[in-house]
Amino acid sequence: MTEIIIAVFDRASAADAASRDLEAARIPSAMVEREIRSSRARGGSASGWHRSASAWQRPLVTVAVDEMHAPAVTGILKQYGAVNIEERNGQGP
Repeated sequence: MTEIIIAVFDRASAADAASRDLEAARIPSAMVEREIRSSRARGGSASGWHRSASAWQRPLVTVAVDEMHAPAVTGILKQYGAVNIEERNGQGP
């Protein structure tokens, strides 16, 4: 099953570095998308994450990956300081 992992960063340089590391890791089935601001409407549970990041105008990295490789992707994203939206959601920019 495919998982969608969305990471929000405070700095574009961190999002860029995370994207480069994900691509260098050559994780099977990983499709990495780097966004400065989400301009697309997305359905499902991911839409709230995209709206929050968009409202903050924060860089996003979205990864579609097979669930068996999700922990590796999450580990790479955390190395670069991905923001915990659940903790910050009420705080704003």
